[in-house]
Amino acid sequence: MSEYPESIEFGKKSEDSFMYLFAKKNGIPCKPSTQFQNKVEHIDCICGNWSFDVKGQRRKKRIHDDFCDDQILLEIKGVAGFDGWLYGNAEFIAWETSDSFLIFRRQDLVNHYEANKYLYEKINRPNKQDLFVWVPFEHLKTLKHSILPKPQTQPMSNYTPQPNTFSLFANDKGDNPKRPDYKGDIIMPDGTKMRLSAWIRESANGGRKFLSGKVEPIQERQESAPAVQAEGDDLPF
Repeated sequence: MSEYPESIEFGKKSEDSFMYLFAKKNGIPCKPSTQFQNKVEHIDCICGNWSFDVKGQRRKKRIHDDFCDDQILLEIKGVAGFDGWLYGNAEFIAWETSDSFLIFRRQDLVNHYEANKYLYEKINRPNKQDLFVWVPFEHLKTLKHSILPKPQTQPMSNYTPQPNTFSLFANDKGDNPKRPDYKGDIIMPDGTKMRLSAWIRESANGGRKFLSGKVEPIQERQESAPAVQAEGDDLPF
C-alpha cells in the first residue's frame, strides 16, 4: 500500500523469498503473477493450483525501527478507493513475520473482519482514499493456517553477550534509509540488556567515517507465531 520505490523493492524481496521457500518445502513450482493479476486481482504469485498475495513485514509507522510482529494489516480500500487486497482474488494471503510466513485463506480473513469490524479502528492517510485496519494475531488464533518458516541466518540469535560487552549486526533498513545501519545488544555491568542502534556518519572536516548511536531499553513484545495456533489445520500444504 505504498507508492515509494523502496517499499516496492522491499515487497518484491518478500515475494521472491516466499516463492523460493514454498517451492523448496512443498516441491511445487511457483511463478510470479501476470501484470493484470498483480495490479487488478491482488495476486503476487501462483504455486501449483493456488494463488497467493504476499504481504511483506510492516511497521505501525514509517518512523519505527522494528517491524510489527504481533498484528496484521488488512487493506480494505486501496489508495485510489478501489477494493484493497482483502477483497482481491488471491486464494491465500501469506503474511511475513520476522521468522516465518503465516498463510491464511483470504476468505477466512474477510469473514473475520466482516464479523468483527466494530473492534478495529479504521485508518486512512491524508489525501488518499485508502482504508485499512490493524488486527492482532491473537484475534486470528482460531483461523486455520499454515506456517512457512524462514531460515534462521541471523547470527544474533546464536550469540550471548557477556556483561560489559556488546554486539552489532547489519540492519535491514527496508524502505526507510533513516533506520539504523547496525542494531544489537549491550549488557550493562549489572547484567541488564539494552538495545543498541548505530548509524554510519562522516565527519565534516576530512570526511572520516565513524559510528554514532543510541542505547535504549528493550521493549518486550509478543511473538506472532506462538500466538497463532491452527486448530484442525487442513490446508493443502
